[in-house]
Amino acid sequence: MAKCIYFGLAKEHDSRYGIKHSNIARKFNRLNWNSRAIVRDGHYICIKLGEYTNNEDKRVKRYFISGCPDKLGFKAEHKYLKNAIQMANNYSKNQGELPDEFNPGWTIFTKNRGYMRKIGEFKEDNDGR
Repeated sequence: MAKCIYFGLAKEHDSRYGIKHSNIARKFNRLNWNSRAIVRDGHYICIKLGEYTNNEDKRVKRYFISGCPDKLGFKAEHKYLKNAIQMANNYSKNQGELPDEFNPGWTIFTKNRGYMRKIGEFKEDNDGR
């Protein structure tokens, strides 16, 4: 059976909202993990708090590291925040190149007989035009 994880609303440093260098920190700590991202080997890495229901119908909260490709010994799900921070910070000693800044375009959906239908997509260039 599949595991459905609820992450809540996306934070401002989520890559779905674009990438800004002002949202990138040198490393995670217990104060900035929820508002900043880091870059390791050129990968934009975030820590997210997710919640799901286990087989015994108990709600379980875990910390997930997103943005990392599979690497030997790397775990994406952690019970404790300090373990997630340590794993993300130690993904690589090399920060690598920062990703290019970008702003996402707009996508408009309408509700049609109970189903979401995409009616338009607007892309902006980096100057906001």
